[in-house]
Amino acid sequence: FSSLALCEEKQGIRVSLGSAEGTFSFVGRTGASLSGDFGNDLSGEAFSVSYIKTDENNNIFGGGFSSYTVSGPRTKIAYYVSSRVGSSGYDIFVTVKEFSTRVWFGLIGFNVEIYDKASFQPNIRVGSKSVNAQWTHEFEWKNDLGLITLGEYNESSSGISFDIDLPFVYKINESFGVGANLCVCNSNYELNTGAESYKFVSSNIFNILVDFY
Repeated sequence: FSSLALCEEKQGIRVSLGSAEGTFSFVGRTGASLSGDFGNDLSGEAFSVSYIKTDENNNIFGGGFSSYTVSGPRTKIAYYVSSRVGSSGYDIFVTVKEFSTRVWFGLIGFNVEIYDKASFQPNIRVGSKSVNAQWTHEFEWKNDLGLITLGEYNESSSGISFDIDLPFVYKINESFGVGANLCVCNSNYELNTGAESYKFVSSNIFNILVDFY
């Protein structure tokens, strides 16, 4: 990649790996029988690969693909208390199997040299984003009648992605560099069934990166 001092064109492939985090929340019917406003934390991993070119004026151009996925444990989200004699009601559980985000993006930014081999390369990434949420909804009778699966969900949506990427890069030699980046990258999905609402949020914030020139 070019620097303010050298002002030469450079290009390369950047690969980054990091962690992802998120939340799941559920809002159910309120009243004497069934109520719920529950959430739990999700965690996972992130991956990105991109092509980056720096021109003689230190402008950065390129594009690539990023993916981050989170999941969570089986969690009790609500309960039902029966008023009938001999019936003790049931608990309701949700297991988030996967909430994934896939982004194809183009990027534009600027290369700022910190010193001889280190640079800061802030850029904006705009592209097409798709999300997919997979989860199961179950209830379990309190009087040991067993566990019943209410539904297995697999829902998707797509839209426009707008992310801010803030990488710091150290150039080891003419063909290899390492660094880290902070990314303002997040996505969300919400399903409303009328009586209930399921909401998923995820983000990728910190990554380790490798540059191949």
